[in-house]
Amino acid sequence: MLLIGSRAARFHFKDFRAAKDWDAIAFEREVAPLRARYAEVPSRGGSRKARFRFRGTVLEIDVADENPFLTAAMEESAGTLKDPDLGAWTVASPALLLVLKMTLVAFPVHWYKTLRDYHFLKARVPEIPPRLSELASVSAARDRAKFPSNVNDAGLRTESCSHGCAGTRDWGPHLRLHAAVADEAGGRGPPEVWRAAPNGTNAESLHALLRGEAMVLALEEKLIPARAAHPGPADAATERRAFDWAMRVLITAFLPLRWRYFAADAYYLIRGGAKRGWSERALR
Repeated sequence: MLLIGSRAARFHFKDFRAAKDWDAIAFEREVAPLRARYAEVPSRGGSRKARFRFRGTVLEIDVADENPFLTAAMEESAGTLKDPDLGAWTVASPALLLVLKMTLVAFPVHWYKTLRDYHFLKARVPEIPPRLSELASVSAARDRAKFPSNVNDAGLRTESCSHGCAGTRDWGPHLRLHAAVADEAGGRGPPEVWRAAPNGTNAESLHALLRGEAMVLALEEKLIPARAAHPGPADAATERRAFDWAMRVLITAFLPLRWRYFAADAYYLIRGGAKRGWSERALR
């Protein structure tokens, strides 16, 4: 049985956040004895999981049988955790934990927690071995299959310039807001820039592009409606929440997939460029 998730991360890094439950990968032969010892909890979504009541919380096990990705992941261990009830667990390597977070960050699953965990591990795992780079591609395909409504490059709705401002919506107000936030965002690119895969050669301009898109979405959906109801500038906390919400929606729904991973990886750089009071200055 391979321990993954927050308990595995905390095994390697004592400053990782506290774990609430237990997550593991195991073969059915390892799961079978647990069925006689612990009360089962119904699995979600029909996926092949085994879930048990365990020490006041839940032990959730991905069953690896007939799953090439999980079977390969079982080989990526680094350390052993001895448990008084379940015996010795092998513990997932930090690099495997990073891969699992890295591929999931483009989808709406405990998103803020996943994003923070990804950046925590990224700062502490110097490199991903080649064999795990291949596994990352398989993991990304697995996550895309879990969220079919989130993988269309047109997103759930066409609400951002990343799709060329298409559809029947009147894009005039959206584009005028882009002009208003351009200085606060740090610049703006033409719509055709979204058609290419993002890369590190012009990272700062791409960060500005994403920052501007998040600012416009935050204004449209959160800050301007709030201002209409309660006149006056948004306070710092409201402004930050609106921007964070917009980034989450872009990364998990609106952006093409290749851009989602790029934006998640640069999240704190993009966010850091949105200086306090940006919305008030843009709307003057």
